Amino acid sequence: MLITVLNCYAIKSGNHKKTVFKGSSAGLVLQKISSTRPLIFKVLKLASIFSDHMVLQREKPVPIWGWANAGDKITVEFANQKKNTTADINGKWQVELDALTANAVPGDLFVKSTIENQVISIHDILVGEVWIASGQSNMTYTLSPKYDSAAIAAANHPEMRFYTVESEGSLTPQDDAKGQWKVCTSRIASGLTAVGYYFADELRKELNIPIGIIHSSVGGTQGESWVSREAQMASQVLRLYSEKQIDAMAHFDENSKVFQKALPEWGKKYAAADPGNTGFGKSWAKEDFNDADWQTCPAPIVWRQLGLKGGCVIWLRKIVNIPAEKSGKLTQLGFTQYGEDITPYFNGQELKPCWSKPPPFFSWWAYFNVPSDLVKPGPNVIALRIHSLTENGLMWRKPKEIIEIADQATTDDTWHYKLEARFPDITNEARASLPKAPDAQMSNTASALFNGKINPLIPCAMRGVIWYQGESNIPRAATYETLLTTLIQDWRTRWGQGDFPFLIVQLANYYSIPKEPGVSRQAEIREAQLKVSQRVTNTGLAVAIDIGEESIHPRNKIDVGHRLALQALVKTYGRIVPCSGPIYSGMSIEGQNIRITFIHVEGGLVAKNGPLQRFAIAGADKKFVWADAKIDGESVIVTNAQISKPQAVRYSWADNPQGCNLYNSIGLPTSPFRTDDK
Repeated sequence: MLITVLNCYAIKSGNHKKTVFKGSSAGLVLQKISSTRPLIFKVLKLASIFSDHMVLQREKPVPIWGWANAGDKITVEFANQKKNTTADINGKWQVELDALTANAVPGDLFVKSTIENQVISIHDILVGEVWIASGQSNMTYTLSPKYDSAAIAAANHPEMRFYTVESEGSLTPQDDAKGQWKVCTSRIASGLTAVGYYFADELRKELNIPIGIIHSSVGGTQGESWVSREAQMASQVLRLYSEKQIDAMAHFDENSKVFQKALPEWGKKYAAADPGNTGFGKSWAKEDFNDADWQTCPAPIVWRQLGLKGGCVIWLRKIVNIPAEKSGKLTQLGFTQYGEDITPYFNGQELKPCWSKPPPFFSWWAYFNVPSDLVKPGPNVIALRIHSLTENGLMWRKPKEIIEIADQATTDDTWHYKLEARFPDITNEARASLPKAPDAQMSNTASALFNGKINPLIPCAMRGVIWYQGESNIPRAATYETLLTTLIQDWRTRWGQGDFPFLIVQLANYYSIPKEPGVSRQAEIREAQLKVSQRVTNTGLAVAIDIGEESIHPRNKIDVGHRLALQALVKTYGRIVPCSGPIYSGMSIEGQNIRITFIHVEGGLVAKNGPLQRFAIAGADKKFVWADAKIDGESVIVTNAQISKPQAVRYSWADNPQGCNLYNSIGLPTSPFRTDDK
């Protein structure tokens, strides 16, 4: 077979520069290809994790891999090393560079195909420490021009590099990711993971070597999405839930058709039809409409909290003030749609979705573009028309989480609302027969994010992982310890680089502040994270219980990055400095008192900003009440005069235990704990 090829021509694929050479003379060259070779010509390719500006891991063998024609002879050259291999029957090839020494002097890497005479070159490569940053929205959360302006202005660090995995979820494992390495500058800093940035910046200062962060996280995602299918199927605890999710996504299209047919039939029998958008005709969406006689409600809000016992069509309106410097910029409104049909308006204009609009009454993340010419300085009006079939419809997110106008203009939590239509009360029969929408989120399907955003990174050489996730697993808090342990073991096994460091951010406090002690699924997640850090080798915990707000996304990411960096410096890099706040170690009953002891006291316990708070105590009935607590040396004495025979103590055991103030002398907070099992 004959193939005609130009003597020298450029090929651009992904982030790499490629040149193909055929022969030594100008013009056309004819090359005979053996009939036993594949007839499909493949361009030599590197995995996307290898691009200009990347950081390679020091002091470890460094796998380099990609694709070519089956049987192609491949040579990789870097730092005076030359490694050879042959592409396998599927075209996959891989070499392994010997361990490298940290180097801030940029180098170049070359990959050559000796049969097809192709060359790939990538430039400006440093050697240092590489960490993977993964999890959900608090890891995704970027440096904010409002809250991190000083860091952004100073973020010109040529020795810090970031790679953001842009690939999406998948039902099957993917071989390659999407993304490219970028040098850290103030120009791009506002798009970088804030936790990852502060972590990397502290390591850079302390180690004085290049730092690379591979950022692979997705907001609102459950931990099951990040674990391989095989690992979950091997777990008695995780198998059933994950199997159902994977099966549901695989049959999503057919299940959607069934749901979309069943829902109108249910509506005809049990609910009134949508009367049509009469509110728009009454100017309810317009910015100059006077809604002073409308009622007010906070957000989040469930319709039954408004006295509704059936579905409705409800309008909500809110004024947000946009600073002059933030006006005239394209932005978005984002919603979590749980069985509602939402139509948003901005200054009277209906908004278009950023991609296809979610089907009505499906559970979906929905984002809508706000055209830049609508965003004006001063007052702007957001209006929402929400159609719900049952009393369980809701306005989920608070305004400061919904509104992403430039830098999330601050607002209070109050909306004006008016019913456009009220549907009949929902009967038990109607409620039981309501069709259930199929889960429409690939990113929340078990194993999907592992397949699309982690598997393509394996087996890149790296030092370890920082992990900030758990909020989406609160409904299944009881299985989270197993899940997180499985995830760590799964990644370590697949990477084949030993028990690499895995550093966990314990969930910050958020949502409502409790008036009395009670149950808390968030606290159970924090407990699971603590147990994993104590039971799984080479893990660490960054406690964040003191930096939260009512928002699920605390603005303070500096302390999170700092506490992760402390864990890394001590447990990975051998620094001898305190890295943990006090951790509960035991209790003893002393009459009406319970004495609590700790490890990691580090010079003494400290009650920050007044007497100790958020301690609760209970007798044999397990009915917890607030307790008095005081520091006694390296322990805390807890008591309540009404509990004569105390049995158990809890500390910061709540969704949002604002005011918890037990620290050690170096300013690190105590992890929430309970002395009882449940």
